[in-house]
Amino acid sequence: MGSRGQSLKTGGFTVYNYKTLMRYNNVRFVMLKDKTKRNVKLPEMSNSKWAVYATLGTDGEIKSISFYNGSRKKYKEIDFNHFHDGMKPHVHIIDPNAKNMRSGVARTLTVREQKKVDSIQNFHKKHHLKEKYDKEQ
Repeated sequence: MGSRGQSLKTGGFTVYNYKTLMRYNNVRFVMLKDKTKRNVKLPEMSNSKWAVYATLGTDGEIKSISFYNGSRKKYKEIDFNHFHDGMKPHVHIIDPNAKNMRSGVARTLTVREQKKVDSIQNFHKKHHLKEKYDKEQ
């Protein structure tokens, strides 16, 4: 996992701020390598097509899930750790033309998205990733 602004022309990344704890199908559960940093955001491009990253917060719980398309660009993010217009969790659709890459509009999860989230959260709980995260600190 890379860092914004440090991408190569091929789309890969030169600096890796995240460590993968575990993989589940095409979902990677990632955590920050440097625990002193709290808000390093996932890059707008992935090294892999159709990648999904479940980012763990400092408490070891899932903070967000980011989805990348066939062009390796982030197109959707599901946030869990804060309310947006009374919604928790909620979805942000990524606008590649916007200055901050994120639309200001949040929406609720669709049934399909909720099933994907449930599957990811069940895997997180079943495999005790919170405890694995704590051991990595």
